[in-house]
Amino acid sequence: DSLWNIWQDNSKADTSRLKAIYNFAMYGYLDDFPDSAFYFGQTQYNFAKSVNNEKWMAKALYLQAISFDNRNDVENTLLYLNKLLLIYEKLGNYIEIGPIYTKIGIVYRGLGNYEKAIDYFHKNLELVKKLNDETAVANACYNISIIYIDQLNLEKALEYSEKALIIYKKINDKS
Repeated sequence: DSLWNIWQDNSKADTSRLKAIYNFAMYGYLDDFPDSAFYFGQTQYNFAKSVNNEKWMAKALYLQAISFDNRNDVENTLLYLNKLLLIYEKLGNYIEIGPIYTKIGIVYRGLGNYEKAIDYFHKNLELVKKLNDETAVANACYNISIIYIDQLNLEKALEYSEKALIIYKKINDKS
């Protein structure tokens, strides 16, 4: 109720209202009512666009993409993830681009399109290397190893698993 009240209060700052409707949809609807989450995401997107706030437009697109993913609508999941990717690229928000590459890779893996999946996992790997994010590099190597396992290319799977393991040990990630 409090998030909805913030969203409805026109005297609140635009970013406060956008954050409120995002959280309202994300935590109140996304898992159990993805159609409603999409609706609120569209409402958020429209408002963010009207106030020229691309950051919150992107967050709305993410919410919508995940709502499609939760409904197993692969075509629209990819459509919205790619729209989101365009905004993050335009904004130069490379920290957010990596996870989107990963999510797209996961979707393609689910489709059995290992070539596209590994392509997106490699895009993520190259990006997170530039960002010097060791945890993300290890995770990207691990994701790549999974695709190689799926393809029964065990030599490559082992190569990337070992790369991930070395980094996980270095950063003391015991999981």
